[in-house]
Amino acid sequence: MITIIGANNCTYCKLAKEYLHFKEIQYNYVNYKEFPQFKKDKHLTVPQIYYRENNGSYSMLTKDGYNGLLELSLEKLRGLRVNIEDEDYGPLLDTSVALGEDKQDVEEGD
Repeated sequence: MITIIGANNCTYCKLAKEYLHFKEIQYNYVNYKEFPQFKKDKHLTVPQIYYRENNGSYSMLTKDGYNGLLELSLEKLRGLRVNIEDEDYGPLLDTSVALGEDKQDVEEGD
């Protein structure tokens, strides 16, 4: 399953969500503060695009965030396994919902 790690008011995070929504590809969205691997991987920018492997671990789907997402073929994106529910972050974001602020986003001042 594709997981976008992002932050509030992040233009490229919103663009990544809109792109996957437009292409009808399911994904999860998680605020970077709630994703321990973000710090472990020493990222300084968002969005980061991960893929959850069959064994439950996360690996980078692309190292170039939104621009890297655009470079991936639709065949590759559509061929990725999709979970109905992510054990760590709850149900998959339904691509039919509006792309406003996600309930998982947290204000940056927290």
